[in-house]
Amino acid sequence: MIHDHFTDHEALLKFLRHQYEIGNSGTLYITTDQNHSARFVINNGNIVSMSFRSKKGMQALPGLTAIESAKYSFSADSLTMNSDEYLPATEQLLEMLHMPEPDKAQGKANQGQSVRPQVERRSIATILTRIEDEYAMELGPIASLLIDDYISSQGAPEDKHGALLMVDSLSSEIDDIEKARKFRQRVNSLF
Repeated sequence: MIHDHFTDHEALLKFLRHQYEIGNSGTLYITTDQNHSARFVINNGNIVSMSFRSKKGMQALPGLTAIESAKYSFSADSLTMNSDEYLPATEQLLEMLHMPEPDKAQGKANQGQSVRPQVERRSIATILTRIEDEYAMELGPIASLLIDDYISSQGAPEDKHGALLMVDSLSSEIDDIEKARKFRQRVNSLF
């Protein structure tokens, strides 16, 4: 079992890409500096399962793209996974998980290459994680189930407008009008 620490998001991606390139198998267990858990199951180099907190599969993507610094362990002996998950090919997943560092993004933008979709996807992923945290403060553990229901029916927000629509919908589930107002106010400050 390997134990170490990711100092940034790029280190996590480098680790995943290395496992892909060498065809390794095992489970990568991650604990973020915010004490959130994440997991990647890798079989012959391919990511076959992933989770972040209570989210699994593609619903975990926003949280996974927000991981900056974390402790991890990799166990080649462990291959636990959900067989009902659909995941795109590993190469596509690695691209979806890739977010440029701010200084690299600026350099690419100066070269005429657009990085706005990746930067926006990163900031929306971070915001979605914060929305879930704020919502849980108001409703407790049921918050993640309500968010899952929203994403299942409406899809995951891909931009600021979609995130605001989700917040409006979620706040309607809070019975106390004052708590709902405070939730919206806290979340709106994220934008």
